[in-house]
Amino acid sequence: MSRLDLRALFAASLLLLTAVLVASCAGSPLVTEVPDSAGPKEGASQEAPPPAPVARPVVFLGADSELFAVVPDGSAARSLGVHVLNNGAGSIDKGGSAPVVSWDGRWVAALSDDDLVVVAVADGTAHRVTHYYPEKHENTDLVKIMISGWSPDSSRLMVYVDAGLTDESGCQAPDASPTLGFYTVSVDGWELTHQPAIEGFSGWDADGEGVVFSLYRAKDDYALMRYPFGSGDGRVLRTSQSGYGFLQLHVVGPDAVWIEHDTIVRAPLSSAAPATEASPAAPFASQQWPRLAPDRAHVAFVVKEGTTESLTLARGGTTEPATLGVCAGRCEFGWYSAETLVVSDNDGVHLVGLDGSRNTLAPNGELVPIGVH
Repeated sequence: MSRLDLRALFAASLLLLTAVLVASCAGSPLVTEVPDSAGPKEGASQEAPPPAPVARPVVFLGADSELFAVVPDGSAARSLGVHVLNNGAGSIDKGGSAPVVSWDGRWVAALSDDDLVVVAVADGTAHRVTHYYPEKHENTDLVKIMISGWSPDSSRLMVYVDAGLTDESGCQAPDASPTLGFYTVSVDGWELTHQPAIEGFSGWDADGEGVVFSLYRAKDDYALMRYPFGSGDGRVLRTSQSGYGFLQLHVVGPDAVWIEHDTIVRAPLSSAAPATEASPAAPFASQQWPRLAPDRAHVAFVVKEGTTESLTLARGGTTEPATLGVCAGRCEFGWYSAETLVVSDNDGVHLVGLDGSRNTLAPNGELVPIGVH
């Protein structure tokens, strides 16, 4: 029930308002779940044929930050009917306001009206996870929750809560100053679980039971930490004497890739073995956002030369990168499969093969980050 509705009810009848609030605070959910099918009709076959394989959709933002999805089968893009926040706010060690699609393409985590919602890509159903009172923040421009990223199996979402929560029905929580920090959200029930042991977020651990974080300890001294869920201390996986630590870290399974001393390097998370170069050294900030392929065979990244950005690929076993194409304006990308990338620029949203071939899925749009920011 919106605040405008409540004001209207208050003006109409104070008694009715009181009754509604009592019923609401009793725990009635604000998100309406879609009921399961009533089952097969009489005489119908009890065993339906298995569904045909469906390509994973690509999710992007259209005008006014409206969510769209398109399946790479020639179908037209369709709106999910949800407008989201995408103002660029966030933190390098917590997350951001931009939406993030799950690795399997089923869910989009986003901010809408200052609250966290998770949208089903299949039908646009929005599950509202948090509820805030605007009075909790005098600064209305402050993001109250930051989206960190999805677990490798897409069953959980990591977020950072930076404002006072209310209970599930929208009534003010008994504790006016609840614990702030990192929380996980399960797609099975949409409940927030506080994770007090976690100090920062750079990516998920391989088993999905913890996160990794590039922790600053002193000048030119960083530790790549692994924090478990629940209780327990963090543990050091690797150390770096780079001035920026494990910059733009990207984790896939047991391996990670990052930028160190202006070079893209990769290494196993749980090994003390020296990192190996995935690309040659380049001028400062000219190589950005390295991303490991799902099978960890290749590394893709963006090369910046002045105002020009190019999508670049470093194939496994070589440090000689190859340009897959020059982007029209800013280059946003992610891995769609082990052999294909999805890219957005000023010319639209495209699938790009490892040979540089391009298939345009939509004539305009901004790619929603896949898995993590």
